[in-house]
Amino acid sequence: MSQTPEDEQRIAGRSDLLPEEEQAGSEDREAQAEAILEESDERVDDPEGTRRESTQTPGPSDDAAVSEVGRMDPADADTPIADGDAAASYPTSESGEAQEPEPEAGPNANPHRDEDTR
Repeated sequence: MSQTPEDEQRIAGRSDLLPEEEQAGSEDREAQAEAILEESDERVDDPEGTRRESTQTPGPSDDAAVSEVGRMDPADADTPIADGDAAASYPTSESGEAQEPEPEAGPNANPHRDEDTR
């Protein structure tokens, strides 16, 4: 593979090993850096094609779906909202009064109340 000066700079920069790579050891830092950068470039150039091969790239979830929304009017929707669908909207009213924290509840509660230590 013919290398440009930019490639050589990238390889030289990547050959400075990370601490865990340093601990594992390397016979040839330059060759290791070149292989790492080549694999990285391949993933950048073809993310869908390399997704299954990579241990660091999560695959698409089978149950996840994102749909584009053109308008917020449900009557204009291509597919009506079903009971099991998650939907978000703006609140239509206030939810009530602000809740005051209870002195003996929550993460700041005193675990040693008087009646517990008698």
